[in-house]
Amino acid sequence: MVFRGTLLAAASLAEQLGDGDAYVRAALANHRGGASRAGEVDQERMAVLRRALEYVDDGDSPERALLLATMAQEDSQGSDIERSIALADEAVGVARRVGDDVTLFQVLLRITEATRIPATLERRLAATKELFDIAERLGDPVQLGFAAVREVRTKYEAAQFDEVDRAFRVMEAFSHLDPFVHHNHHSLRAVRAHITGDLTAAMEYAELARELGGSEPDAPAVYVATTSMVRWDMGTLDEMLPVMERIRRDFPGVTGFRPSVGIAYLSAGRDEEAREILREGVDNRFGDHPLNPLWAITISLYATICIEVGDAESAAVLYDVMSPLRGRANSSVVSMNGLVTEQLAALAVVMGDLGRAQTDAMEALAQAQRLGARVSTTRVLLTLARWAVAAGEAEMAVQYAQEAQAQASELGMRRVHAQASALLGARGREGSTA
Repeated sequence: MVFRGTLLAAASLAEQLGDGDAYVRAALANHRGGASRAGEVDQERMAVLRRALEYVDDGDSPERALLLATMAQEDSQGSDIERSIALADEAVGVARRVGDDVTLFQVLLRITEATRIPATLERRLAATKELFDIAERLGDPVQLGFAAVREVRTKYEAAQFDEVDRAFRVMEAFSHLDPFVHHNHHSLRAVRAHITGDLTAAMEYAELARELGGSEPDAPAVYVATTSMVRWDMGTLDEMLPVMERIRRDFPGVTGFRPSVGIAYLSAGRDEEAREILREGVDNRFGDHPLNPLWAITISLYATICIEVGDAESAAVLYDVMSPLRGRANSSVVSMNGLVTEQLAALAVVMGDLGRAQTDAMEALAQAQRLGARVSTTRVLLTLARWAVAAGEAEMAVQYAQEAQAQASELGMRRVHAQASALLGARGREGSTA
């Protein structure tokens, strides 16, 4: 982001000249469409934004609304989400009183990212609808592109995968007009391809997004986040382990890279190291992970480790933490780790709560099939096979394992295929010795 340094210098020069208007313009121009860097508050930029706020009147104005919203977005990468939400609420209030569509659009665009935690999902869904309405009134194709990015991101989180076609049509038509929208278009396409089970296309879209990311400081982190879960399903995540360990060091504020590396350890057969990462997270109830836009996906990554290593005690903790998110998806906007209820079912199997496991699994299977989420469907079938084994339902275990094996073979989900095959092999051995 060459412009960042240039605009910080411009703000400094404006300060020296005593030109408050120029200072505010420099502060607002220093914006790439999102926070400066994933998992880290840009303190230099925040200092400029705070100083710019001193240059504007206390009354309602477009500049005040935009400064507050931009501060909220940048601050969301830290650990005080309540402060970000308070800034966002103030910004929206100012923008609505100003009564200007352009200002309100830019404010809503920022605050839908700044307030991205589970508790705010419904209000963010309403905000993304309003973004589209405003962009259509303005007739601005670039703003339509930004609205489309926000809508897909939010609907992924809500597991509304079947309601994003309009947004993708908009991005297809207009994403070339803005580099941020263009980059996000391909990242979001990668996630959608992963959801539907086209793992090859998911990797191809992720590669395109990486190329388009260019000099963006978090492009490597976005690429790793997008492709790691695809490779997990492909059974090749261990090949990325050195890269993931480096990204974890380079982006210490993205605490979700720790359990992500733990999943890569599983792929490499280093289960004990993965188990250690899980226990560290569970022992302090994930207190090392701030409630910010990456919190929910981070918890889901711990759940993946837990399911794989079969830690019943950790499963009970994770089940309680994740239960309020039932019906949603485990999405970081640039990666997907299936449906929440899908993981609840698998955690219940690990816990040995077979009644709850069956109920959750059937709920997750119906949701995944309705949404065309074939990766989740295949994972749930494996969970049902494991449930049936634990429940002593031999015929059902074979049926579900065969279905999981067949779908995994078709989609190239090697890990699930191997696990389903192992279950079938165990059933066969038991039958032959009966």
